[in-house]
Amino acid sequence: MNVMSYSNSSNTVTFRLVRPTAPQLFFTALAVEGGNIIDAGWLSETGAGITFTPAGFYAYQNQGNQGSYNWKAQWEPVGSGPYMIQSYVPGQSITLTANPEFPGIPGIPVVNDTVVIQWVKDPETAYNLFTSGQADIVEYLPTEYLSLILKQVANGKAAMYQSPSLIEHFCTFNVDINVTALHADFRPQYHIPSDYFANLDVREAFAYAFNYTHYLNEIVGDVKYGIDFGSSYAGVIIPGLPDYVPPSELENVPTYDLGKAKQLLEKSGQYGTSINIPIVMIAGDSESFAPAQMWAAALNSIDPNIEMNPVYLSVATVTAYFVPGQNAIPVFSGPWYPDFPYPSDYVDGMYKEGGFFAAPFGWTTQYLNSTGHADQAAMFAKMNSLIQIADSTTNSTLAGEDYKQAEQIAINLYMYVYLSTDTQLWVVKPYMNGYQGRVSYEENPMIYPGAVYFWWVKTCGSVQACSDRGIGP
Repeated sequence: MNVMSYSNSSNTVTFRLVRPTAPQLFFTALAVEGGNIIDAGWLSETGAGITFTPAGFYAYQNQGNQGSYNWKAQWEPVGSGPYMIQSYVPGQSITLTANPEFPGIPGIPVVNDTVVIQWVKDPETAYNLFTSGQADIVEYLPTEYLSLILKQVANGKAAMYQSPSLIEHFCTFNVDINVTALHADFRPQYHIPSDYFANLDVREAFAYAFNYTHYLNEIVGDVKYGIDFGSSYAGVIIPGLPDYVPPSELENVPTYDLGKAKQLLEKSGQYGTSINIPIVMIAGDSESFAPAQMWAAALNSIDPNIEMNPVYLSVATVTAYFVPGQNAIPVFSGPWYPDFPYPSDYVDGMYKEGGFFAAPFGWTTQYLNSTGHADQAAMFAKMNSLIQIADSTTNSTLAGEDYKQAEQIAINLYMYVYLSTDTQLWVVKPYMNGYQGRVSYEENPMIYPGAVYFWWVKTCGSVQACSDRGIGP
């Protein structure tokens, strides 16, 4: 109730934090989450005002929970930016037009154009829209389209830009599988012991059965296409974040070694155990499908009793399974998109007990102890303690030391198979230029290229000139 005060006379706002927070994290949070600040008067008009009591705050918070959304706030949002929503077809398209209330600010003038964003069913449709001139920007094209795009670039019909990102791809294991739901919701023939992946040697064996070099060079395409699409990494604090630790400074980072993988399976006591499971990924995530097939084939080659099949599910379906103790997904392959560029956003969600991935995939000290894995429970508890200390300290040097120790424990636990970090890729028409001639405006490592459409400028001269050149609206 008293964490913030303001002064109109001095035009200042003072924050009193309830616990110590690193300056980098605090200012980052303000910068990233500032877009969520909405006019209080408008919220009150929509029924989303706040009564300043504990019950009032809970009632306000509940409007952001599924089933309790404030429809006015969701479908008719108010904003202060250059654009406003003209029309929205869920899952298909959104049309943005100039916001008449936006007065322009230094460096960002009033806009007079229209932006149409389309979600299409497959990469082929997206590519055809782009090459036919009906789309100015295309994203999420699989790497197999690169040779076609490069021909477009060579013929002056496309331009391509790249910059680093803070997106990472990984696979994670469920140490507490809901086998009943696995049978009922997926396929009756799927089977696996519920605590199969609670065995540390099993997880380590699976990690050593992944061909990281082939994945990066040929599937992601760094060597195959001669373009940097991504980089290898170990530990969730990736390059570009504070307190990043290079893999060379970490121990027990797995490499591709099928001989060692087989030895670990034999050591685990699970060699020869029959399993038939899906590797689940988000529908349309072409970056995960091929490596999952490769991984499954490698594991089957050392133990024919291991069968794994890549399976696409919608985002809604996948997240519906993310319930601790009820998750039927044995192995998940997907990306982590950051909320803010600080280590806590990654380690809290992916390592920490109760985190977004840690919780639904069975990582609790209680479960590990109850299944006879007291040694892992102790390691997991120690990692959580280090994360808690690192998240709370205002001393960035000490935080880095604690994060590094936490990373090492997570690697020793083989919670994840670390695949690659993304390099952002823009494919645009040659008449699309960066705002004020600077492509760097689009190079925000936090945001995927399609999210910064407002920094592109379409330089056709006039609507008629664009039409004469076969350029879509």
